[in-house]
Amino acid sequence: MARKPGDATAYYVETVNKESLYDFAEALADYGFIDVVYLTGADGTEPVYRDEKGTLHGDFEAWKHKSNLLVFRK
Repeated sequence: MARKPGDATAYYVETVNKESLYDFAEALADYGFIDVVYLTGADGTEPVYRDEKGTLHGDFEAWKHKSNLLVFRK
C-alpha cells in the first residue's frame, strides 16, 4: 500500500518479477510514492479490495483463514 503527496488515493502496488525489498522501495520512490506499507504474503493469493463504487473484487474465500490482513474502513 502506498500514497503520493497531496493524493488521497491509496495504491496497491505489486511486482510481477521477484525484486529485492531495497530495489522495490527504490522504484516506488522513483515513481513519487512517499508513504508505503509492506504487506507480507507472496503466496500467490490475489488481493481482495473494494473499488470506489463499493464492489468487492478478488477471491474472498481464499482469504477467510488468513491472519495477516490489513483492513481499511471509511
